[in-house]
Amino acid sequence: MTGPGTSSRTGRRYSPPLSSTSGVFQVTPSGLGIGVCVVAPGVLRPVTPWRWLAWLGLVSYGIFLYHQVFVGAFRFIADDVQFAGYLWYTLAVFAAATVCAALSYYIVERPLLRFKEPQRARGSVSAGGARRPGRRRR
Repeated sequence: MTGPGTSSRTGRRYSPPLSSTSGVFQVTPSGLGIGVCVVAPGVLRPVTPWRWLAWLGLVSYGIFLYHQVFVGAFRFIADDVQFAGYLWYTLAVFAAATVCAALSYYIVERPLLRFKEPQRARGSVSAGGARRPGRRRR
């Protein structure tokens, strides 16, 4: 007999990895964070000059891309230790994904960004498209 909480192959009961209320604990902080940014945008102004946070923003897309590779690779960490395993597992996945993201940013993405706006990279045209003062046309 199969039903909620029962495996269709074995017929044994299993417990889902997350409880049914875990969505509340995941969505609520996100909603609060977005609400604070919309209602009071100046609240986050003190943390914007943090260089490490700006750097993390540069490599964040790479972290998003690479983290899934390490989710499966480091699964043994979460399985070995009962409670703290998920903490070490999360930290290991984050660290490995961040290292890979930083390497790919500096080795692949950053050099390719030079081709995005070649005139701007040479310094002959300003952001608005007008010539910079003091530069002569040859």
